[in-house]
Amino acid sequence: MSDFEPTPGYSRNRTSTVFTNGSDEQRAEFTYAMGEEWTPNLFDKDKTSVLLSNGSDEQRAVVVYDLNGIGGNAGLEKKIIIKSETIPAADADSYGKFYCYSGATNNTYVHGYIYECIADVTTEYNIAMNPVDPEATHKLAFDDENHSPIELFERIASLSTPTFNPDDVKTGTFTFDKNNEIWYVNGYDADNNTLFENFTVNGTGDEYSLDAYGFVYIDHFPDNYEDGYSEEYELISHPSYSNYRWQRLDVQPVAEMGRYLSNWNAATGLAVTNPQENPYEYTTGDYYIVSVVASSGNNNYRPNGSNYVIGQASTTVESSHLAVNDTYLYDGTNWLLLKTSDAVTSINGETGDVHIKSVNGKSLMGAGNLNLTDIVTISGSTASQLLANDTIYNAGELTSLTITIPNSMTVDWLCQFNFTSGSTATTLTAPNTIKWLGDDVENNIFTPDASKRYAVMFYYDGVQIRGVVQSL
Repeated sequence: MSDFEPTPGYSRNRTSTVFTNGSDEQRAEFTYAMGEEWTPNLFDKDKTSVLLSNGSDEQRAVVVYDLNGIGGNAGLEKKIIIKSETIPAADADSYGKFYCYSGATNNTYVHGYIYECIADVTTEYNIAMNPVDPEATHKLAFDDENHSPIELFERIASLSTPTFNPDDVKTGTFTFDKNNEIWYVNGYDADNNTLFENFTVNGTGDEYSLDAYGFVYIDHFPDNYEDGYSEEYELISHPSYSNYRWQRLDVQPVAEMGRYLSNWNAATGLAVTNPQENPYEYTTGDYYIVSVVASSGNNNYRPNGSNYVIGQASTTVESSHLAVNDTYLYDGTNWLLLKTSDAVTSINGETGDVHIKSVNGKSLMGAGNLNLTDIVTISGSTASQLLANDTIYNAGELTSLTITIPNSMTVDWLCQFNFTSGSTATTLTAPNTIKWLGDDVENNIFTPDASKRYAVMFYYDGVQIRGVVQSL
């Protein structure tokens, strides 16, 4: 698409969208007028520009996007985030796309989070061969079923000084020396810079000869090959994709913070201060700050619905751990819970060891504050345990401890494991996916010390499982 000049003379407060015609490449133009009428400048074909006028208090912004095909295009849809209650299958059609999941939280997807379809990417290679002399008979082919052409260039790179990246090879020549029955190979990059030249490769006879790398002689070799016979090659690479999957990103999209409504009493499900309107219709960006949470064993309640009626308590139970100063934000449809901190909410100790006393407001030492429902007593000097939710494990002195974790967990998953490391320290075996914090943890590795009693809190933060260690 050649350069073009946008339609001049926009009205003072007009916002316009213009799409080009007669080409496979289209463009959307958005003009926001904040001053008098004016004529925008020319724009380059692929440029995205924001222009502000000068010399006046009145400015205008013009933004130009190359859409490269109106009515839907793979390049464009991979640059936007699609809000949906369902996430499609992870496959080639979904690769590179982003979805914001607006459905109910389940074992696979969490409401309000962004997911990207990723895949394992490898590079595949093809090579095209053509005689330098167009009158010559084509003599070299390539066996791409059993070999990859990159193998030869990897070998050449390993022996060349200076070396080069085999992926940089794009073109070159094979030239035959009949007297010595060898080939001279040259290689060039995409800008026709020489990467290597006159590298010798035997025609046949050993593991490094040309035919050992997959090059096939079409005519009888070497009798029917003339001295100086030469073929050009072009090395072509392209990506290959496998193991498509959805990966949750570390960011959670939320609406812009708008009007602060009131503190929120999660124990009663009511606003602490009533709004002036009754009912009050929520708008995007409205938010509450949690000031009261329920005591241990009782439910917390989150805001719900699209309006607030004075005296009408919410009955929607909050399934996530809740703490004072957490925020509920209305995104126009749903209420999102924004945590004010990571799950570790209290850290004491100025230097040296860090002593963690509580997680999500729950004491590591006081089992009565944990609200865990099952207590399992472990006997013997060795233990191998699959951790379960809402469970306290009590063990005595252990010489070895093996811990495994469930394949899937929700954000309310929580348990505690208590054990004693004797005069000979306990040998611990645990998945490397656990993020360790607290006593006797170094470089994300928990190594029990001798003659200590440990209380370890395990919880799932929605992304990974964490182990918080307290020693006595």
